[in-house]
Amino acid sequence: MTPLRAADAGAVVFAREVASRGGPEIAPMRRSVRRIRRAVSALALAAFVAFVAEKWRALATSSERLGHAQWIWIVLAVALESASMATFARVQRRLLRVGGQRVGNRAMMPIIYAANALSVSVPVAGPELGVAFTFRRFKLQGAEASLASWSLFTGGLVSWVGAILVLLSGGVLSAMRL
Repeated sequence: MTPLRAADAGAVVFAREVASRGGPEIAPMRRSVRRIRRAVSALALAAFVAFVAEKWRALATSSERLGHAQWIWIVLAVALESASMATFARVQRRLLRVGGQRVGNRAMMPIIYAANALSVSVPVAGPELGVAFTFRRFKLQGAEASLASWSLFTGGLVSWVGAILVLLSGGVLSAMRL
């Protein structure tokens, strides 16, 4: 262990003095923060219980209908959605790689899933929040701002074109049946 320099020793003494003076003042503050958290948690729980009590009949009807679901379609939908998300993650990885930044699949998949969750679950500003989250994560992975922006724009454009092709294919297939 190296001996303390004079400045380090002074900092340690100062920290001890502040801790000894501020100790009693900090404890009530922490207690009040805990009380506020508990109150907010209790309020949220009460609101949830009230919501469930009010919507109980609709929830019971929904759970009855789950008994009649064709589970093979649900499993197929989950599998296809997972494949879709994995494909989008691969597209984003490839776009970043074209720009010279390598990002692994283990790093990209959580970014894409989290951005999608933000995009669909936050009211009003969800899509913008998802893009901002992805942009920041791309930068944390080492991409420059211009590359991250270009990747997001191009990936969004590719997704948009893909969605149009799926809609057109569905329209053509449904017209063939009529």
